[in-house]
Amino acid sequence: MMLSPLANFSVEIKERSQISVARYRAQRLARMQGMSDEAVGRLALVVTEAATNLLVHAQGGEILLTAAKNDSSRWVEMLALDQGPGIARLNRALAGGNSTGQGLGEGLGAIQRLSDEFEIFAPPGAGTAITSRFYTNGNRARSAAEFDIGAMSRSKRGETICGDGWSYRGLAGEAGLLLVVDGLGHGRHAHQATKRALETLAEFRSPGVGTLLVALHDALDGTRGAAAAAALLDPAAGKITFCGIGNISATLITAVGRRGLVSLNGTLGFGSIQIQEFTYDWLPGALLLLHTDGISSRWDFADYPGLRLRDPSLISAVIYRDHASDRDDATAVALRRRRIHR
Repeated sequence: MMLSPLANFSVEIKERSQISVARYRAQRLARMQGMSDEAVGRLALVVTEAATNLLVHAQGGEILLTAAKNDSSRWVEMLALDQGPGIARLNRALAGGNSTGQGLGEGLGAIQRLSDEFEIFAPPGAGTAITSRFYTNGNRARSAAEFDIGAMSRSKRGETICGDGWSYRGLAGEAGLLLVVDGLGHGRHAHQATKRALETLAEFRSPGVGTLLVALHDALDGTRGAAAAAALLDPAAGKITFCGIGNISATLITAVGRRGLVSLNGTLGFGSIQIQEFTYDWLPGALLLLHTDGISSRWDFADYPGLRLRDPSLISAVIYRDHASDRDDATAVALRRRRIHR
């Protein structure tokens, strides 16, 4: 199974005219995914409500839109992010009215009801993050059998093309291979390097992450080059085998703390590089978080009680929201072995 994004859009919501921009982008992605008119309409309503909430209750925020697919399903995901006051009485807000404008959280119940999948993280005083998904043909097989996967990508502010990328490939049994790539710099040339790296993963037949990075090094010759991190996920053995070149952060998070995964210096596609694989224990419930250097590594899950157990897309989005730079592309991917039910 291959799981990868097809398109990403970011719309900053600072004034009312940007609500219609976000709605148009969402409708365009949904039609690209072959969704019914009914689903396109529901998505448009959700984006309108979420974007309006950003203005009314948080003085602005951001809408992230992603179209993605795997071998059996297609979907559009909306992430609505703000750094406003959060929601003190979330259950009451979710049970509330149907449209924005009356009070804090008004419209959240409508967003939840209209979405195929919905989750919210809104601790009082710490902002709000919402994920809402819509599937083509009702097939909700988004995650790999053993994994929940969530991600976000955004180009550098002012750019229209993102130089980051990621993809997941299923292997024999329940194992999988996750790749995150950051093309050097940003813009079109960075995107071309990343695109070639992801195409190499799609054609790759060996399960070794070290061998994959060697193949990427060869494939990226003549491009701008890239940083990359690859993780071989083996739930049967309870192990992660990891190999990274360049400045992509990879962290394994459990209930007792976090552990950084080792990447080596260098740029794929340039000069000589040192390839070394590292193996780590991976218990059920452990979270793997990878992100490019457009997101600072100075985050701490202790600042976000309960976030580790949430939808991986929300995890990626909250870390991005609070720790990303506008001066670079930004991508975060969170992957958890099996779902932890709260």
